[in-house]
Amino acid sequence: KNASFTVKVTDKNGTAKTGTLATSDKLVITGGGETKTFILVIKGDTNGDGKINLSDLIRVQNHIKGKLQVSNEYKAAFDNNYDGKINLSDLIRVQNHIKGKLVLK
Repeated sequence: KNASFTVKVTDKNGTAKTGTLATSDKLVITGGGETKTFILVIKGDTNGDGKINLSDLIRVQNHIKGKLQVSNEYKAAFDNNYDGKINLSDLIRVQNHIKGKLVLK
């Protein structure tokens, strides 16, 4: 009831992090004798650098073409329209985000 909690963000390797969040960063909450870790997904950030740019667009394109396979949090980052699939719609949404026509959430 009166437990104090600590919250920290780390990169995927567990190093403390400040600044821009990226896909595969971890949110670590400790308190009440427990530690819970959540892996972050930034929709559109398909390479885990915290940015959505041409590199991410190419990765989505390569995945659609079968040249790149992804899993876990990265697969969730690719599926930026939340339909459970990685397809042309996701590619167009990343492209529109880069052009400033859409904000991925």
